[in-house]
Amino acid sequence: MELTEKIRTRPGTDSKPTEAEFDASFKPRGAIAFFLLLVLLSLATWYGIYFLMLQRG
Repeated sequence: MELTEKIRTRPGTDSKPTEAEFDASFKPRGAIAFFLLLVLLSLATWYGIYFLMLQRG
């Protein structure tokens, strides 16, 4: 147990967050990053095909 955890928690108390605290602080960073990456990849594909078709005339 790290020193900061020892300071924050009192002996005999449960240090796990409650379900309400978890729900309030939950941020799906991984899902948001994946979605942004998917959007960027689809834009790159679309513009790649678009410029290829412009070159063909």
